[in-house]
Amino acid sequence: MEQEKGGKTLPDRGQTESRTLFQTEAPLSTTAFWKGQTDARIPLRIVTMAESQFCVRDDAVAIFVNNECPSERGGEWLEIKHWSGIITSKSQHGGGCLCCSGLDGLGRFLIALFQERARGMCNFFRNAVIACSSTQKDAVIDMILSDSVVTSLYGLQPVSGRFSCDS
Repeated sequence: MEQEKGGKTLPDRGQTESRTLFQTEAPLSTTAFWKGQTDARIPLRIVTMAESQFCVRDDAVAIFVNNECPSERGGEWLEIKHWSGIITSKSQHGGGCLCCSGLDGLGRFLIALFQERARGMCNFFRNAVIACSSTQKDAVIDMILSDSVVTSLYGLQPVSGRFSCDS
């Protein structure tokens, strides 16, 4: 195909298809929920301490929020982490606002854990489980849903009760 510009003929470039400068399909999801094997994010489950015994996996990191890991279950996780603090689930300015999501929050802990994984400073986990008390579960879910940085790295996997899977 020859093109003309200002009276001059431009050479044929030999391309039959043009390539776009933009993505035709985003590799990461814009939803907070994990969409399955095609989703590049780490699947994240938020469970109660009682439910944690049913989702033990050898490729998962377990994060115990304001609790200790039951000693009889400790050897079944790939990696065990502990986080203690106050869970703040509501922000004034919306998800991802730096002034509303304190640097010592659970969201910052999850981001730091992702960075440790990338740097090889911990075992390379493929799944993450947050185990907390039943009274804190809703607040943890709200905190995760309100933090766009965390949901860009981790995709929430439905377990029971609060939300259901639509994939």
